[in-house]
Amino acid sequence: PSPTPLPRGPRDHTLVESRPRALTPVESALRRFFHVLESRRVPVLALRGGRKSPHYREVTDLDIALLPRHRARVEEALLRSFDRFGVIVVTRQASRYLVQYQAYAPCGPGRHHHLCIDLTIAQACRGVPYMFPSDIFRGRDSRQIPPRPGPVQSAMLDFLGPFLYDGSV
Repeated sequence: PSPTPLPRGPRDHTLVESRPRALTPVESALRRFFHVLESRRVPVLALRGGRKSPHYREVTDLDIALLPRHRARVEEALLRSFDRFGVIVVTRQASRYLVQYQAYAPCGPGRHHHLCIDLTIAQACRGVPYMFPSDIFRGRDSRQIPPRPGPVQSAMLDFLGPFLYDGSV
């Protein structure tokens, strides 16, 4: 089987078409984004929301871990991919360990797609980091697009975030 061709622009595979598996502009932009990062050998991991790739319609939040030295390159690739597919950045919020984008794109008459994308430099709770990219990238599954953490790191991330935020610590 031949690989699925990469979307090139807003007219390629959007929900305006009647095909049931057509990609939204947001999904097409993310597919392009991950392809660009892979071709430039910029390592990232999908901490949350990546299992639905390339269809993100049911996902409201996509968390991506990256190394601090790649932050500018990752943001540039994301914004260029958004621009290419007509995705609008509604808001951008940045802190020391996180850059968050609220993205939106119309998908045809009465339809739209909204997605929150978190670019994570380190997992932090109330501004205090508890897991850094070097820890998260160990044992990653790079056969997945987007790549995901290994099972141990994934389980720790699923457990630690809610545990630390519920006030028990």
